Order: sequence, then C-alpha cells, then structure tokens
Amino acid sequence: MSELTGAVLRVQLGRLAAQTEQRERRHEKLAAALSGIPGIIPQGRDERCTVNPHYMTMFVLDPGELGGLDRDTVAHALLAEGIPAFGGNPAIHRTEAFWTARTGDESVEDIARRCPNAERLGHRGLMIPHQVLLGGDQEIDDVVEGVAKVLAELPRSGAGQP
Repeated sequence: MSELTGAVLRVQLGRLAAQTEQRERRHEKLAAALSGIPGIIPQGRDERCTVNPHYMTMFVLDPGELGGLDRDTVAHALLAEGIPAFGGNPAIHRTEAFWTARTGDESVEDIARRCPNAERLGHRGLMIPHQVLLGGDQEIDDVVEGVAKVLAELPRSGAGQP
C-alpha cells in the first residue's frame, strides 16, 4: 500500500462508525419492506449479533411463491431497472478451489445434501450492495418498488428451483 492510499484510508476510518450505523438503520428498513413482497425472504440476523456492517443486503427468492423464476433473470431485470443487484456466491463445495485440497470420497452432491442452506443461497440468493444503504430513504424505497415491479412482471415457467 502506498503512503497516499494509507492516508486516504486512515481518514476514511473516521467515518466508519457513522456509516455502519447508517447501513444498520437502512438495512432494517429495506429488509422489513422486502419481507412484504411475496416471494422474498430477507436475510435473518442472529440475536447474538450486536453490530453488522451490512456489506450486502441479502434475500432469497422463494420457489414456492415464484415458481420457475430464475435468480439470474431477476438480477438482470433489477439491473435494467437501475437497481444494483447480483446473484449470491455459489456454495463453496461447488467451487473448483474447494476440490483442489479435498480429502475423502464424497461427491459434490453428497456435500450438497448436508448443506441445504448453502445450496439454497447459492441458487436463489440475491445481494444488494452496501452503497444503497448509504443513500437516503428514497433509494431504499426505489429498491423496494423495483423488486416488487420486477417480480410482478417477469414470466414464470411454473417449475421450482433447487
């Protein structure tokens, strides 16, 4: 890291606590509003967690409500609406790096059966980046409105996803 980069980052650290607090408040508003949209399951929060910097606001598409609606199709439609959104990361057992150092004879599907939450997030999770949470109430309202619009307008195939 250069001296200039270090100086800029040091100044930014002075803003971290206020930005974390703002993201916490905006995340609560966004998660509450998203939970009112059929087919959306916002990320939960462990009661032991006292501070969450909310680098991402995550939610999962409910296949029971949304039929065959694909997560990536939703993400692309949200981007077309001007809403920054992208699919979650694949389950770690579905990455090449996981298998370079693995031991044992288990297959991807063996591990997938033992990790249903990782599978669910990897297939149906969507993320909204933290920059949205650093905006105002209007930005949160715009995201909620855009998600509701996209889910109402996209066609369904009727098939569920894993």
